[in-house]
Amino acid sequence: MKYLFIITAVAVLFLIFGCARDLTRIIDQEEMNEIRNELDIRKCESRMDSLGFEIEGMFYHASLTVDGYTSLEELLPDSIPGCPSSKQPYIIDETDSGFSITCPVGHGSVYITK
Repeated sequence: MKYLFIITAVAVLFLIFGCARDLTRIIDQEEMNEIRNELDIRKCESRMDSLGFEIEGMFYHASLTVDGYTSLEELLPDSIPGCPSSKQPYIIDETDSGFSITCPVGHGSVYITK
């Protein structure tokens, strides 16, 4: 009985360690650059979403306190955040139905309706 336990334990350990796969792999420079680029895009999109939310709040607050329409240009501060990777300011365009926030280096854009 004692030997059966030892044989079973050795067999289980052999299966666990013998079948374990090596999950590590080498990432080449091209794949690393793709990962960095994707992270830059995600950071930029997140910042544009946050900025759009803040501008919506400015419009809402202005609608409660100001008589008539206030343009986006009047609501925005002198400096606005820019793309986290390039540090260039976002391009903000206003239309009749809303406004768009566009990344100057091509990470996308966000459109917010009024």
